[in-house]
Amino acid sequence: MLDLSVYTAYNLRLLACTVVGCTLGPEVSIFTGELPPSGFDPPILNTLGPNEVEVAWSEPRMKNGVIVRYEVLVARSDLASQYESRYNGTSASLSTIVRNLTAGTLYFIRVKVFSGGGGTLSNASTVTTKPDVPAGIPPPEVIPISAHALFVTILPPRKPNGVIIRYELFVDGQLALNGTATNYTATGFRPFSLHRFRVRACTVVGCSSSPLREVYTLEISPNGTVFLNASIFNSTTIRAWWSPVALPNGNLSYNLMVKGQFLLHTSQELLTEVRVEKAISTLLAERMFTYSGLIAFNNYTVWINASNTVGFVLSNTISVTTPEDGK
Repeated sequence: MLDLSVYTAYNLRLLACTVVGCTLGPEVSIFTGELPPSGFDPPILNTLGPNEVEVAWSEPRMKNGVIVRYEVLVARSDLASQYESRYNGTSASLSTIVRNLTAGTLYFIRVKVFSGGGGTLSNASTVTTKPDVPAGIPPPEVIPISAHALFVTILPPRKPNGVIIRYELFVDGQLALNGTATNYTATGFRPFSLHRFRVRACTVVGCSSSPLREVYTLEISPNGTVFLNASIFNSTTIRAWWSPVALPNGNLSYNLMVKGQFLLHTSQELLTEVRVEKAISTLLAERMFTYSGLIAFNNYTVWINASNTVGFVLSNTISVTTPEDGK
């Protein structure tokens, strides 16, 4: 039998004939087979907020069988490989709410209907979720380029939640940049000075801020003088005091240098040699320090080397003589 309708009930009776006559058999009811539905319209979309979209659809005009379920697929571009399933519902479901979307983002949404004969995918409908304030704003990248300048790069939010209409860059609490530029050179700083940077990103809804970024400018050589006062305390100990450098221009370390007779490090016997020892290394000044590594009855020269990573300042030198043991 040909030209029958899809998934339609037909009543069949078999007519059997002989030369004497014909007889009708009992009536049998059967259905033709199912096919995938057809005439399935794109879904109707309605934004409910920055992260939710209502999806509604109608039954296909030609079911071609028994509808068993519907599936909602969502993507950010209309490529088959980009769609992901966000909802599976029964044949009685003709709407759903898709949640956990990104604010201010264009989405493509399709619905697939399934019967016993297979599935049919609708064309895509598009919707843009409502914008929101940006989220996940990283602190700016800041690179020191000199002792007086820092180069700033503004990074995009991890969740823009809409179109970013402007960035605001704050340097040490003051607005330094307001616009769409994402690079900025901050100048006019002192050497090795600490500065704080924060970014605000804005959509039409509002703005939100990044965490702080703290960065030092580069060092230059220290500038100033160091006055050293040193004296013998006993036959093996020296006491020293020094003044601070006026302009450290970096992370300054004060090193008490002592030249004279010292025990050999590698000798098991009491052998000595003349060398320069870094007796004390500290970040502090204007306090009394002691060093007990001298040898009795010897001459020593003492000075301060105040240094950062770029340069150094030397203090005045002082010559001292340790007394004999017991004095």
